[in-house]
Parts: sequence; structure tokens; C-alpha cells
Amino acid sequence: MSLQGSLDAFALPDVLALLASTKKSGELYVRGDRSEGRVWMDQGLVVGGEAPRARTLPEVFFELLREEEGTFVFDAGAGVPDGEAVAVEPVLRDAQHRLSEWRSIEVVVPSLSVRVRMVAHAPAPEVSVTAEQWEVLAVVAGGAPVDAVAQALTLGEFGACQVVKRLVDAGLVEVEDAGAHFAATSATNTGDIDHLVEIPKRRRRVSDAPPEPEEPETPVRTLADARAAREAQQQLEDELLGNQEEIDAAMAALSPEKARALASELADLGTEAADAVAAAARAATPEERAAALKGVLTDEHGEPINRGLLLKFLSSVRS
Repeated sequence: MSLQGSLDAFALPDVLALLASTKKSGELYVRGDRSEGRVWMDQGLVVGGEAPRARTLPEVFFELLREEEGTFVFDAGAGVPDGEAVAVEPVLRDAQHRLSEWRSIEVVVPSLSVRVRMVAHAPAPEVSVTAEQWEVLAVVAGGAPVDAVAQALTLGEFGACQVVKRLVDAGLVEVEDAGAHFAATSATNTGDIDHLVEIPKRRRRVSDAPPEPEEPETPVRTLADARAAREAQQQLEDELLGNQEEIDAAMAALSPEKARALASELADLGTEAADAVAAAARAATPEERAAALKGVLTDEHGEPINRGLLLKFLSSVRS
């Protein structure tokens, strides 16, 4: 059996959770705008994976999660290599944590191709560095791309950019071509160089155009803010999934119209849940709809079989 779909219609974490909960074996192939990769599963457990610049399973997941648009195909008939079998959830959680941290890393060290070098003067009279940081300094002393750091320390893109970013924050190294990267990727670049470098106001060019009204600054979201938002979201999800009465009520309240729309979406993945939701759409009474859904969304103890699928279902009913 082969499952396929688009990442914008069904997020990769949901696909992985579905394959794990249904104990599938085979190869998941993901292709996006940036790159492509594979994950091999055996009875719902991950036994291997590969992606450009990735050296570990969390790095493979991290690279694939960066693909916001693309396609996926799961081939249940593909051969599965030998490897240590691990659960999807902890690997996925590690990769999602890396993805969250990557947002702040790429602002300073956007890729392996940027060049870095040691600063001319130490930031303090005495500086302490770890053995790993010393290796990085030795590599980039006279200027080198971050890719050289990745090769010297046997790191993937995330790990290499992370260790370089920490040295930049410590004031020990600087990114040589950060301005060039910004100029090449900025969608708002109008040709005025004043926004690329820090120029004293008295030396800035005077524009003939009238000054534009200043827009309020967007507040910077710190890591603490992001962590608090994730914890709040997790609490809401736990409360939603932990209230069995609300889950039962949502099952009974699902309208035939919403049930048909949800069944159509799940049918793209070829899941048994699509048939159950379709049966719920045909049900004549709320009790019959709840009975049709209960077996595929929760087990005999009322626990969610597929957390992501149940959350998507409850969100659909609530909206």
C-alpha cells in the first residue's frame, strides 16, 4: 500500500504520527523546495533516515520539517534497512526543538556557505573557551565558511551554525559576509545602503523624498516568550484531550457537512479513519455519529489513538 499527499494539506508531524500509530513498515520519501529525504520505519518505529547535511535521526527530521511545501510518499513495499528501532515521538520532539532554536540561529548564521573569522580584539582581558570552541576558532582563524566547521567537527548544518552563533554571541568571531547575504535575500531592498550598515545620522545621505511616518516596532519574541507560548498551547491541548465528556460531545456534535469535509481530507492519506468519518457523515442521529468515530479516534480506555488526528478533528468541530 502506498500513501501520498502534499505537506501543505497534511503536516509532516501528523504523517509521522499516523504511520507510528498504525504500526506501518516501509519508506517515507519527502521532497520539498530545499531538498529531499527518506525515513524508514518498521512496525511504527523509526530505524533510519537520510537527508542532505544530516548525520543523525533528529537532524534528518529537522531538515525535513524545514520543508513547508512539498510532497510525501509512503511505500509500504520498500525495503527497510537494519537499524536500531526508536519511537517517532522523542525524535520528532527533538527535531521540533531544533527548528524553534533555528529561527534565532539563522538570523546570525543563515547557512553553511557564509564565512566567519576571529575578531581582531578579544572582547575581554581574559576569555575562556571549551575544547569544541577552540577547534572552531582554529578552523576559522583566518576566515573560513561554516561548512569547514561542520566537516572539522563532524556536524550537520544545525550543529555547525549553532556553535558558530554561540561564538558570535560571545564576541569571539564575526560573520564576514552577513551584509551581502542580507542584501541578496531582503525582499524590501530598495538600493539604499543606509539600512545595511550602521551609519552615524550626521553622515547619512539626505533624501529628497518626505520622511515616511515611523511604524511601531514589532516586539522581539524572546526564547522565554516562545517557551511560554508552547507551554500554554500544550496545556490547552492536554485539557482538550483530557476531557472525555467534551470529546464525546464533540463526536456527537459533528455535523454531516463537516464530517464529509474531514473525510475527504483524510481520504488523501488512505486511512481507515476516513471511512469511519464518512460513516459518521451518513449517520442519522448524534449517537450513531459518536459510535462511528469512537473506535478510530480513541481506544477502549478513552485515550487518543492518534493525538494529532484527534486534535485536528476537535478543532474542526469547534471551528
